[in-house]
Amino acid sequence: MAQALNLPTGVGLTLPYLFTSAAANLSLNAAYTFGSAGNVLVVRFTAPAAVTLTDLYAYCFTTIGTIGNVQAKAELRTISGTTIDSTLIATSGAGTVAGTPRWMCMTFSSPPTLTAGQSYALVIYNSAASPTVDAPGIQYQGGPVGDANNFIIYSSVNGGSTLTVRGASPMVVKLGDGSVLGNAFNTASVSYTSNTRERGIYLPAPDVSMVLDAVTIVSNASVNGLKIYKGSTAPGSSPGTGELLVSMTPGAGCFNGLNFTLAAGQDYRIVFTFSGNSNAPTYSIATDLNRFADLALAMPWGYDTIDNGSGGWTNNTDRLPKMNLYFKQLIAAGGQHAFVG
Repeated sequence: MAQALNLPTGVGLTLPYLFTSAAANLSLNAAYTFGSAGNVLVVRFTAPAAVTLTDLYAYCFTTIGTIGNVQAKAELRTISGTTIDSTLIATSGAGTVAGTPRWMCMTFSSPPTLTAGQSYALVIYNSAASPTVDAPGIQYQGGPVGDANNFIIYSSVNGGSTLTVRGASPMVVKLGDGSVLGNAFNTASVSYTSNTRERGIYLPAPDVSMVLDAVTIVSNASVNGLKIYKGSTAPGSSPGTGELLVSMTPGAGCFNGLNFTLAAGQDYRIVFTFSGNSNAPTYSIATDLNRFADLALAMPWGYDTIDNGSGGWTNNTDRLPKMNLYFKQLIAAGGQHAFVG
């Protein structure tokens, strides 16, 4: 889904980038008592504004016991450093699963109001009647990380008393103004079928013009060019007016000094060309994306596109290719210049 880019002129643009470690999860298979007992995952985030908190989405990677009995809830508390405050602000309703792997939604029926700039902890625990028998395994690694994710993920085996930092987790927080924090990628690295078809990223029309300075990809012996197409241009075409072709020595993996303007209101495809069969670049996937509509709001601005072999393109909104786009003259949180897949 396209994200609005109504941003002031400045020094850079930051959008989500992805962590590449293998997926891992924590089984919440013990009874929970805050500060003393139970396996829990803790999502730390900073409130961006004075808004209410409505939902937390977590990815259930595995289950034990009877699926119909598996559930989890989340407690909202403030946090300072790695110390979670003992004062309970609110508790969500129970999130359930319809199978695994599946997303769980924990909804706050009486949404608490967050204080802008305050750090909060969402403590996810097993709320089943028999937590040692029926338990979800919540994914805490193999998903997204970076400035745009806004989260630090911890695990704890003693109810949140001692916290262990984890890699990255597919978590989504929904706020009362309709915005979301986090994103929904839960599989970090998948390869394309090895062939020579043009593929890369599709960018829905931005709200403002942007100057693309560079594109990078992990070094690959078969990548020999970069094309920037307008959205309606067919794969394999010779770029025309307002488009771009850059050739390179295979294997370098970096196209810089592009100084190419992506015009406001125009959609684009930024794709690689190949001198021989290749499965590059790898891409990340958001599994079970359609279970909850809110998850689509957490997806990044661009997504995967590939030559379909029949004169057109296949777009995959649940995938993000691992390529870096560096822009000029836009500003967002973090002040960096990269859109990183």
